[in-house]
Amino acid sequence: MGFDSKVKKCAKGCEYSKDRKIDGKIKTHPISVLQAFEEIKKTKNVEEITGEEWFEKSKQIHKEKFGGFNDKGFNPNHLKSLLEFYCAGKIELLQKLVAENNFKKAFYLVKDEIKGIGHKVAKFIIRDLIFLLTEWGKDEKIYRIYSKEELVYALPVDIWVRRIALSIPIIGDKVMESLKKTDLVDKVDDKIDEKISMVIAEKCCEMGLNPLLFDFGAYLFGRNKIKRKESIDEIYKILTG
Repeated sequence: MGFDSKVKKCAKGCEYSKDRKIDGKIKTHPISVLQAFEEIKKTKNVEEITGEEWFEKSKQIHKEKFGGFNDKGFNPNHLKSLLEFYCAGKIELLQKLVAENNFKKAFYLVKDEIKGIGHKVAKFIIRDLIFLLTEWGKDEKIYRIYSKEELVYALPVDIWVRRIALSIPIIGDKVMESLKKTDLVDKVDDKIDEKISMVIAEKCCEMGLNPLLFDFGAYLFGRNKIKRKESIDEIYKILTG
């Protein structure tokens, strides 16, 4: 949704910052959205809140805490949709689907019923819920066999996951061969990213590794360790050290 980030302003006074170092981006818009929701709930029942009211309160809080509010790609209809999702009890349904390893249905529940959420963000949500709601999501290795077709819906692919995955021959070669393309590094394409998700799931499961942890690790490694200007060859040298 084009959320911006202001790490220093977010970290100041944040409970999280008291215990551990904050590394990377903190999204300021969601913080303001959540705080606005809690503020409005003090005087209104959730069912009485409107998307417009929530949106305006979010802008006000964001301006006070962080400065200007970038509403590109983000509007009251998104918050109205989220309210409807919440009031219909679908948060509980989402949790149930994830806890039962039914990631495909959980993915489409989020993507199709909350406006403003696309493929990548829906997968981020499902993956993080797996970490929170399942024991196996925290394990380095997978001790039970899960459907690779289900795991695909919990493996978001951003620019960093894409670059790192394609730099590893057993993943990159299979993706490139199946799609008959060679320059995929910075392509934003759902078809390419779906294939990358599937190959990550396949290869990690073959090796008994948790593909969710690979996906999350690739994202963190890429964002924190690799400069955008570096080529795939340079990335691969770092990875193979």
